Amino acid sequence: MNPSILTKYSVINLDYLEQAMRVLEDEGFHYYIEPFLLTHGVILAVVRDEEAYLVECSDLGNLIRYGSAYLRNHEEKPKHLQDHLGHRQRLKAYAEKVIAETVNELRDAPVGVRNDALFRAAAKLGSFLGWDVLDYQEVFETLINNTSLPVQEAESTIHSGFKRGMKSPRPQPELKPKSFKERQKAKVKSWK
Repeated sequence: MNPSILTKYSVINLDYLEQAMRVLEDEGFHYYIEPFLLTHGVILAVVRDEEAYLVECSDLGNLIRYGSAYLRNHEEKPKHLQDHLGHRQRLKAYAEKVIAETVNELRDAPVGVRNDALFRAAAKLGSFLGWDVLDYQEVFETLINNTSLPVQEAESTIHSGFKRGMKSPRPQPELKPKSFKERQKAKVKSWK
C-alpha cells in the first residue's frame, strides 16, 4: 500500500508528491507545503526567481509528466491563494539562491585567501539576515560546513562577517509573481 496524507479535499499519494518535488528541484524551483493552502486543496507553493505557482493535488501527475511547462500553461489559481505565497517566501527563495552561489564561490577559494573569502561570504549573507527570512544559525552552519578553515578561526570570521553585513543590510528587491496575463504578454513580445 502506498503511503498517503489526507488534506481537506483529497488523499495524496506521497510517492507522487516526492516525484513532483524532485521534478521541481531539478528545474531549480523551491517549494513549500503550508497548512493554510492545504485547506484549499493546494499541496505545494512553488517559487523560482520571479515565477510563483500553486500546485493542487490534481496537478501532481501532469507536473511529473510535463515538468514546470505544465504550471506555466495551466490556468491561474484564485487571486487570494496566489497572494498567500507572499513576498516573504519569494525573498527567502531569492536569499537561498544567493546562499548556494556564495557557498560555491567559497568552496573554490584557493589556499591563502580562504579566510578573506569566508569573511566576504559571511558579510554578503549577513546583509540578508535583516530580511528575517533566513535563520542565523542555519546560515552560520552552512558556512562552517563549506570552509576548510579550522573551526575556531572560521567561527570568529563568520561572526565578524555577519556583523559587517548586518550593518549594511541589502535592500529588498521587488519580487512580484507575474500574473498569467503578464506571462502571456511577455511571450508575445518575445516572438516579435
